[in-house]
Amino acid sequence: MIRLISILILSLITMSLNAQDYKLDPQTSKTIPTFHGTVILVKGKSRRVNKENPTGLNLEKGQRLFAGDTIETMPASSIKF
Repeated sequence: MIRLISILILSLITMSLNAQDYKLDPQTSKTIPTFHGTVILVKGKSRRVNKENPTGLNLEKGQRLFAGDTIETMPASSIKF
């Protein structure tokens, strides 16, 4: 029982940290991500350009990609998301 409660508390903490990245579908009661992908691997230099950052921000592993983001990779660079 204590193990189940611990898992539930950990799940709630994890969801609250990233709550803005998900929305609830009222018809199915399931959470839907608001992002399109997560950067898994970065080799070389690449950046994300969007309305908030028109000059671009360097991409790092774990960052989320949203609608309107443009990915720019430098020569001999690649990303996986």
